[in-house]
Amino acid sequence: MSAIRSTGFYLGVLAATLAAVFVVPVAACLPRRPCYRLLSFWNVCVLWSARVFCGITYEVHGRENLPEAGPYMLMANHQSAFETVLLVVLLPQPAFVLKRSLLWLPVVGWGLALTRPIVIDRSSPVRSLKRLLQQARKRFARGDVVVIFPEGTRLPVGERRPYQAGGAHIATQSRIPVLPMAHNAGHFWPRGFLKKPGKVMVRIGAPIQAGELKPAELNDQVKEWIEVAGAQLSPPM
Repeated sequence: MSAIRSTGFYLGVLAATLAAVFVVPVAACLPRRPCYRLLSFWNVCVLWSARVFCGITYEVHGRENLPEAGPYMLMANHQSAFETVLLVVLLPQPAFVLKRSLLWLPVVGWGLALTRPIVIDRSSPVRSLKRLLQQARKRFARGDVVVIFPEGTRLPVGERRPYQAGGAHIATQSRIPVLPMAHNAGHFWPRGFLKKPGKVMVRIGAPIQAGELKPAELNDQVKEWIEVAGAQLSPPM
């Protein structure tokens, strides 16, 4: 049954992606705000497909902690593709920090490029950090929201790794607030083909004033909050 459900889900994603072939060129001709709104239709379709075919729903706690406008940074644990899809719908025009290879994906990568993400080159950490800081400052000056996954890559449920310093360095240098976010999406949307029915629980914390902290102190606070909040989320049903 899971294989049938997952097949239906991916067919829905494929249909949305084929439609995006025609949507992306139109979005590219629009001003930034309507461009982003048009592009986010793909994310809405993916969430709909996950709910209809796989029975994956979600519930967000802590929406009141989201400022009405940026600049701020959101730092979250990274277990699946679900959180990246959801955050486009949940946040106002977020700029994701992502690896360059994602922009090479057909259709989806084209849409990502139009959202003006902050692209990093993992082959050159020092140069990447400098570029990261430069691009982030431009986004913050424009009042944007920057999203970063400090673990650096998707991790299975229960696996831990040190938080990378780039996001914390940017936040403390730019003196902007950081919102931590925890979720349990990996239980239902793990890496691989099969998806499982259930409700993804998402929790957003109160802003942490990064300007008062050193990068290591900020990372420690964010990591502790995410791990404690994540442990308290409802287990999969």
